[in-house]
Amino acid sequence: MRLSQHGLCLVQHGLCRVQHDLCRVEHDLCRVQHSLCRVQHGLCLVQHGLCRVQHGLCRVQRGMCRDQHSLYRVQRGMCRVQHCLCRICTACVEFSTACFGLSTACVGFCTPYVGFSTACVEFSTACVGFSTVCVGFSS
Repeated sequence: MRLSQHGLCLVQHGLCRVQHDLCRVEHDLCRVQHSLCRVQHGLCLVQHGLCRVQHGLCRVQRGMCRDQHSLYRVQRGMCRVQHCLCRICTACVEFSTACFGLSTACVGFCTPYVGFSTACVEFSTACVGFSTVCVGFSS
């Protein structure tokens, strides 16, 4: 069991558990409340034609799932990392397989991996980390 730096989410048995009502587990997946973008098996799935989190950092535009740096592409209804560049968040614990950082204090980071062992995506307020499930983010 590991806890994020700001105590927002904890990972237990590979799942994101509820803490401070910033995330919740539903049918073995972590959801960000008040959003259409959900994390399932390390992927950001498109729901209702949109994929976005708070503050519109991740959304589908003309077939692309974009944020401020256009880091994502839509492939088979999933938002995948498009380029090597990603954003690692200071409030996000780096887990061994996949990590989605939900934070406002993020710095740029470019991973050299072909398949990301740790991948962080900036959202808004919390950190959702998966320590056991990973389908692999292809650069």
